[in-house]
Amino acid sequence: MLEKHWGPLPAMANAKFPWSDIKRRNVPEGALPYRRNNLLRSDEPLDDRGVHERTIPLIRTAKKITMSMQNAMAALPVSDISAASAWYTKLLGRGPTEAPMPGLLEWEFPGGGWLQVFEKPDRAGGGSVTILEDDIDARVASLQTAHIRIDRENDSDKTSIAVVEDADGNRITFAMPR
Repeated sequence: MLEKHWGPLPAMANAKFPWSDIKRRNVPEGALPYRRNNLLRSDEPLDDRGVHERTIPLIRTAKKITMSMQNAMAALPVSDISAASAWYTKLLGRGPTEAPMPGLLEWEFPGGGWLQVFEKPDRAGGGSVTILEDDIDARVASLQTAHIRIDRENDSDKTSIAVVEDADGNRITFAMPR
């Protein structure tokens, strides 16, 4: 069974793996041990339990993983927060939802998620964010009306996108899944 998931294993590794140790750690039924880099060589030293040093008793299962995370926040560094405030207000069609501290602006989206724009001149221009749209054609029209240059538009079977850049070079992609 292990060979099906990991390829050929050295006989010693297969025979010496402490299956009972995994059961003591409350491993879910059907879970497999995971090895760092997915590599295990027979010439690696064994620990005092007869297990290769790089064998890690983590869990890999095909079951759905549930997480407590509810949403995400993207953050874009800019060189001038005042200029960025005006540009992002024009880009998004409304002012920031919050300005929790000097040098930081936040926009909340109706479907969830936030966009932060923060002043950090030494990191400005290295950011990227994708904002999902219900109507990409309406977004493109609003960008054109606001005289915001669209760097790239693309339509495929799966998605339509429009990409713009702020003055610092941060990329904002508007995407509509099909």
